[in-house]
Amino acid sequence: MAVGSVSMLGVSLSGQSALTADLIDQLREADKSVMIKPFETQLTTVYQKQEDQKKLVTALDSFRSAVSAFSSGSSYLKRSVSVSSDSVSVSANDGVDIQSMTLQVTQMARNSVAQSDKGFANENDTVNAGISPLTLKIIRKGDQDAFDNDETTTLKSLDIEIKSGMTLSELRDAINEASDGTLSATILNVGGSDPYSLVVKSAKTGAAEELSFAWSDENGVAIDPDDNTNNAFKFNPVQEAQDAQFTYNGMTIQRTTNTISDLISGVTIELKKEDTNVANVSISRDLSSLSEQMQAFVDSYNELTTYLSEITKYDTETSERGSFQGDSRINSIRGDINKILFANNEDGKNIMDLLTRTSLDIEGNESSAFAFSLAENGSLIFDQRTFEYALEQDPEGIERLLRGVTDVTGASAVGKSVPSGSDVDFYLGDVYINGVAIGDFSYKAGDSAAQNAQALMAAINQKTSETGVSARIGGLGDNVILYNSTGDTIEVKGTRAEEAGLPIGSFSGTTTTKDGIFTKLDSYVDKLNGYWEDATMTLINSQLTSEVTSLTDSIQKALDRINAKYEVMTTQFASYNALISKYEASFTAIQQMIEQAANANS
Repeated sequence: MAVGSVSMLGVSLSGQSALTADLIDQLREADKSVMIKPFETQLTTVYQKQEDQKKLVTALDSFRSAVSAFSSGSSYLKRSVSVSSDSVSVSANDGVDIQSMTLQVTQMARNSVAQSDKGFANENDTVNAGISPLTLKIIRKGDQDAFDNDETTTLKSLDIEIKSGMTLSELRDAINEASDGTLSATILNVGGSDPYSLVVKSAKTGAAEELSFAWSDENGVAIDPDDNTNNAFKFNPVQEAQDAQFTYNGMTIQRTTNTISDLISGVTIELKKEDTNVANVSISRDLSSLSEQMQAFVDSYNELTTYLSEITKYDTETSERGSFQGDSRINSIRGDINKILFANNEDGKNIMDLLTRTSLDIEGNESSAFAFSLAENGSLIFDQRTFEYALEQDPEGIERLLRGVTDVTGASAVGKSVPSGSDVDFYLGDVYINGVAIGDFSYKAGDSAAQNAQALMAAINQKTSETGVSARIGGLGDNVILYNSTGDTIEVKGTRAEEAGLPIGSFSGTTTTKDGIFTKLDSYVDKLNGYWEDATMTLINSQLTSEVTSLTDSIQKALDRINAKYEVMTTQFASYNALISKYEASFTAIQQMIEQAANANS
């Protein structure tokens, strides 16, 4: 009978080895699943945290930018200007006092414009057809007036040498070059048989800029331009120079220019045209700017807190978790911000107290509207009308609440009773206040202590601009008190300071700073997201980076162990396959012998 193919201990089937490369790969993947996949899962989680942390850093940056608008003083200093007439325009720098004014333009400032009374056929016509050179003198009225009022003053003039054969265009260029921008010479085609005229204009406005013209020959002798034989010509006035005149709150003001920036500190007035009507001007706080910035803050707050909710969430139904769920450093941010935003300040006031608006309903009952409120989902709602209303009612109080305030107590030094009864002279250098010498004052024998105190006070106050220190008479009238409003130190020195009745030493004021809501928020976000080694976001980033490094190392080490294991296994399997092939060959021979014996006996 025939003996079929058999398996030796399950090692082979029909002579084919079961120890194949596919089996090794299957075993390798099974080991990877056990040894590497947990690390890879953790690494994926850390990578997600890194991505979410980057987005959180961006959201915190945006939030801080919105907060900074109110933690600095510039936001509260914006000004808007309204003008009732187009005869003037007014601009105001940040921080200018809130004020109203009336303006009326009665006369615009003008520059001097003069035109040659002689026409030329073209720009290259000869101005001086004679043999000898001429000189054109251009004189400014302000210089002429100074010369007329002071015999020692030399009359200033712009002297243009007109050589023989000089053309009209060359004369124009010579005036422009010599005047260095104070004059503008142009050639104008006015029409007619000789249409080209020379026009000279002063660069500045004002009566002092009025121009006059004179001619002289090569010897300096004046030439009459009415004499047609000498090539000189007249300049006729086209526009006379004049000062600007306008009224400010009914007072007549005069300036040389139509742009006035020295009347009110921080305010620039531009005169546009003469007008019989009065322009009403109002400088007020720019509420729109503050409202826009506050809306930007609210939007940024809502974006930040929504994102915080997303990365810290836990859904009890689906068991879905945010990447930072359970991380107290991230979980606490929203609550910390709200504590600062709605807490009472040092004055016992909070954002609800000041940023509110009370009104009456139809039945006469009071109702309050708040600039800020929280929606059911925790987002912040901003009421612009209430905010602007509250700001109009108490701008200083709201700035104090939002930004904070620095209270300064000025320094003071109280002197003793000033001596009397004898003549005493004090010279420059006998007394020093803040390093500045105070001197040349006297105490008279016939004067009382109160009168001598007045002399000391006057001497000190003459130096106030240098020392920053003012003096006033004490309550009893016979002593002097030094003081400043800045809180800076007052230092009194000098060998005769005590003799004069002043205290020697250093005397300081006090400065107390109370942070407002947004100043505190700014500091808090800085601790979270600042450029510091111990800032929360920096620490989290460092931690996540370390975790990535550690997990990557663990994966590599596990992979190295697996690779080493299967390199050995592959070698062993190759040896096993050789032995199995040998045994299979021997078994085949035996099988053939058995089959032959079986056939012989049949």
